[in-house]
Amino acid sequence: MRKGFTIIELLVAVGVLGLLVAFSGYIFEVSIDSQRTAGANTEIMDKLRVICDQLNADFGEIRTDGYLVLQSRVSDRYEYKEDELNNEPNLFHDDKLYYFSTGDYQSWFDEGVESNTARIYFGHDSSSIYDNTLRPYVSEWSLARDVLLLTPGIIVTGLDDCIDLSFTKFKKDVLKNNLDDVWGMFEDNPPLRVRIDIANPSYADDVRRLMCENVGEIKIEWTDGTAYEEPPTGSNIYMLAWFGFDM
Repeated sequence: MRKGFTIIELLVAVGVLGLLVAFSGYIFEVSIDSQRTAGANTEIMDKLRVICDQLNADFGEIRTDGYLVLQSRVSDRYEYKEDELNNEPNLFHDDKLYYFSTGDYQSWFDEGVESNTARIYFGHDSSSIYDNTLRPYVSEWSLARDVLLLTPGIIVTGLDDCIDLSFTKFKKDVLKNNLDDVWGMFEDNPPLRVRIDIANPSYADDVRRLMCENVGEIKIEWTDGTAYEEPPTGSNIYMLAWFGFDM
């Protein structure tokens, strides 16, 4: 009697082998995706840690006799190209934060120019929120930190990060303008500011400015200490009124 496998047994074996191969491929694909996701999350957390460390360092030296300005704004933009094709725009915050800080600030563009006072900016760069052709989609926006040195008596020309104004004069110029002009004072009214643009090759290697890419939204929440509700029964803690989280 000859020993061997029947056709049915072979078909069953091939079928089981096929299932094992397919299942192994699925497990392998899931493992690769999980590894990529973990790597992306690690990168995001590393960038977030850098941003938090920088904010803590800046706020540790913030000038309490200066301004802390919050600009809360919402843009109606597309997040991805597919959203544009489907005509599905969404609202995204591109809030901005300005404040004055003290420290040992060195000009990035003008060697030897330094100052102990600077105006700090956190927000999206100009190519993200103003140039619809360069960064048309919110998923391509970049978060930036910009430093403007206050260097009274020092006049620099060209692409620079300095301004020939004292801290007192800067404050007075902001104070005497109406609210619409205040943003110009802080941003790009010549010769006060060269607006930050990460896509500009001259800024590309400036680690002080480029903080994080693909940040589609910046939402700043703040409170002035106002309580808008009575404390819950049995508690003496009032609920604070927060602003900026809902437009």
